[in-house]
Amino acid sequence: MNILVQGDDAPNDAEPTTLKKEGKKKSHTSQTLPRPSQEMLEHSAEYEALRVALAPLLEWQKKMVRIHRRTF
Repeated sequence: MNILVQGDDAPNDAEPTTLKKEGKKKSHTSQTLPRPSQEMLEHSAEYEALRVALAPLLEWQKKMVRIHRRTF
């Protein structure tokens, strides 16, 4: 996994949710995960159609960010 923002003394290849600070309580990462809205649940077919339609564009965008991120 590539992480664009690195914390102080954090390993480059570490998933942020796996890092722990000494003397700090465990965070509840499940509370920070996005959940589907009621509208999205009610219109799941439309959401899925939109997701499928946008997939090629988003893959291209991800590829461009990977290629050009070193220039920022």
